[in-house]
Formats: sequence, structure tokens, C-alpha cells
Amino acid sequence: MRNLLILFTCLLSSSALMAQDYTGSWHGKADMGAMSLRITFHVESIDNGLSATMDSPDQDAFDIPTDTTFVSDDKLVIEVRHLGLIFEGQLHDDGEILIGNINQMGRGFPVEFSHEPIAEEKLNRPQEPKPPFDYVIREVTFENKEVEINLAGTLTLPNGEGPFPAVVLISGSGPQDRNEEILKHKPFWVIADHFANNGIAVLRYDDRGIAESEGDFSMATSEDFAADALAAIDFLKRQKKIDKNSTGLAGHSEGGLVAAMAAAQSESVNFVISLAGTGVSGAEVLITQIEDIALAEGTPESAVEASLAEQRMIIDAIDEADNYKEARKVLPSVLDTIMARSSQEVPNAESLSQQTIDQYGSPWMHFFINYDPADSWSKIENTPVLAINGTNDLQVEAGQNLKAIENSLKEAGNKDVTTMKIHGLNHLFQQSSTGKISEYGKIEETFNVSVLKLMTEWIHDRF
Repeated sequence: MRNLLILFTCLLSSSALMAQDYTGSWHGKADMGAMSLRITFHVESIDNGLSATMDSPDQDAFDIPTDTTFVSDDKLVIEVRHLGLIFEGQLHDDGEILIGNINQMGRGFPVEFSHEPIAEEKLNRPQEPKPPFDYVIREVTFENKEVEINLAGTLTLPNGEGPFPAVVLISGSGPQDRNEEILKHKPFWVIADHFANNGIAVLRYDDRGIAESEGDFSMATSEDFAADALAAIDFLKRQKKIDKNSTGLAGHSEGGLVAAMAAAQSESVNFVISLAGTGVSGAEVLITQIEDIALAEGTPESAVEASLAEQRMIIDAIDEADNYKEARKVLPSVLDTIMARSSQEVPNAESLSQQTIDQYGSPWMHFFINYDPADSWSKIENTPVLAINGTNDLQVEAGQNLKAIENSLKEAGNKDVTTMKIHGLNHLFQQSSTGKISEYGKIEETFNVSVLKLMTEWIHDRF
């Protein structure tokens, strides 16, 4: 999942500039398939050339330092090594226009820059909650005592004396805030609002090391996130208006796996809701994901097969490594072999290789590829489980994962298991035409209302 979600964050990092006549602020918009992102480079002169910072206003990222910059053959080159992102552009119209191409992970995105700022595009998000709210909102912090970090979040409490059933929301892969915000959608805020208006309390929180939460996100794995979720459960059960016997976890994508891991470790989890959670190993998820997305985008089958063969080489190398550090040592030779086999010259090969090593050679990825969710699902014996997925999910394929979850729970002897495959929903639980990532930002719906009602009724039927 993370290797695809990088498309949403590929401009949250840096570059650097160095050239004559390139000073000033350059504003452009890149159509990157999944979204259009405004980009600004602020270039100024320094003693030995130029320096720059970068803004990605649509992602609320400003003053981002850049890595390397040089001018070659009248082209300005801006490089973000650890993301494999490179911009090359030339000045036109007496230096008033900068036209070039952003290349990231082998894909090119043409961009035209000028000195004129670009207004923010207003996206319609009709489900985003608006005041007045008919429930209580509290900003809270709670501690994961195992690693002594404080996590920051928002607790929404229904009006009344209670006690109320309660849910901890667990985000999907990649750095996520408490709203799991993506492309101006705030699905966790929408879920929390619906639950609170229907008698269910919700705690949602920033991932460790993200926004207002402490910790180091870059070194965390799903095991660490499960520990954070259990700390959230413990916090909820200590609140006066919370029913301590009806407090559960609802996780999206990787969050579904994290919820299962936490429930397998602790009887304090009274129910689990998996929203596009995984039931098979990360290795299987990634291979299926890459194939499904490529075919949906119209990639020829021969090219898909070649790409899958390369991905399997990378995944096998990580799978065989004892830890992420060993994986980082073996990946360079694997990537050299892949590039040597290529019949075409690979643009920016060195930068692309480093990006791949950083992405696949992380603690999170090593754990994700090697872990079999059945190890957790098969230990959940008495906890009610609701697992939902959409037929248009191209990131966590519904049939493959729902069946695996159901089989593991049956193995555990669990008698309260509900699995549902809902027609037309994509990975974000939006009604969609194709499920392509490029649709996510264009769809006005943030989270399908029928699924909101389904989850609410399922919880109330049991608690």
C-alpha cells in the first residue's frame, strides 16, 4: 500500500536549485494522475550559486528544503533523491515562463511555471462536518507507556450521560493525521461525526511522529501501531462516559491489520471493524495491487508481467533478509540486475535506485512484506468482527483478503464474523466508476453513507 500512497506525498519533500536568471518564486501545477498539485519553488542567490525552498500548498507543506541543483545545457535540474523525483526545465518568453517535466518513479508530469501565484482549487466535500455539532468534542493526549510517547487526538462524545460504546479509529499506511486526510477528504472526521450523532463515542489520533503526536514514524512498524492502538483503548476505557465492555477498533487498510494484531494481543478489545484490511501477506497484497492498478490504467499485459517479475525480485530479496538493514544491503545488487536487463535506458537511474532502496528498505516495509495477518486473525476467538471491502478496491483486493480473513477467524472458532463485499466502492469507500487512484480526489463523496449506517447498526446490535 505504501508504495502506491507515495503518489499522494511525492511532493512533500525537497529539491535544490542553482542557476543564473532563475531567482524568484515559480508557481506551477502538476497533473499527477491521482491529483493536481500546486508547486512553488522559491529561488534565491547565495555565494556559490542558488538555493531554494519548495512549497506544496495543497498538502499544507511549506519552506521545504531542497537537495541538489545544477544547470546543464540551459536546463535547470531540481532533484529530490530519496523520492526519485527530478524536475528539468528551461526558461521561455524572456525568462517569464519555466517549462519542464517532473519525473517520479519513472513517470513524467509536464509542468509550466510562472511568477504568478495559482489560486487554490475549491473542491466540494459535502460530507465534511460543519458546526454546530450535537455532541462534545475534546482534544486529548494519551501515553503509550511501552515507549513513553504521548499521542494526540480528538475524542467525540455523544450528548447524554452514557455510558456509550466507543471506537478507536486506526489509519492506513503512510503518515496520517487524525482525520486520515487525503486529497481534501477527511474520512475519519466523517466517520466520527456520524458515530457521535448516533450514540457512539470515537477516538481518532495522529500517527506517532505526525502532527501533534510524539515518536518516530520512520522507524515504526505495524507492531508499533498496534501498541499505540492498545494505548488508545486503555485511555478510552478510563473515561467516565465510555462503556468499558463495548470498546473496539475500526481500522482502514493497514489499520485493519493493526486492529487484528491488537485484538489478538488483548482481551480489552471488544470488537473489530476492518475496512479494506488485509488478510494475506504484504508480499501478496503488493503483487496483486501492482497488477490490478496497472491493468486498470490500460498497461499492456506484457509490460505488466515484466513489472511483476521485477517486483517479485525485490520482494523476494526483502523476504529473505533477516531485517531491514540487511534488506538495504542486498537491494542495490538486485536493482542493478533489473536495470541491466532493461532494453531501454532508465532515466535518472541512480536517483530512482536510491528512492527504491529507501522505500523498500524501511522497517515498515520489511515487516509488512514478511508478516502473515493470519497469525493475528486466527487468534481472535470471541471478539465480534465486521470486515468490509469494495469490489472496486484496487489496493486491497476484496475477494483475496476477505476470504482469507474469514478463513482465519473460522480457524479460531469465532462465531460472530460478518464479511461484506460492497459493489462499486473503491479503497477509500467511495462509490466509483473504476476504482482508479486518479478518481479519489475527483469524487465528492468522502465515505459511503450506507457503510456508515451498516457499521452503526452492527455495533448497536451487539452492544
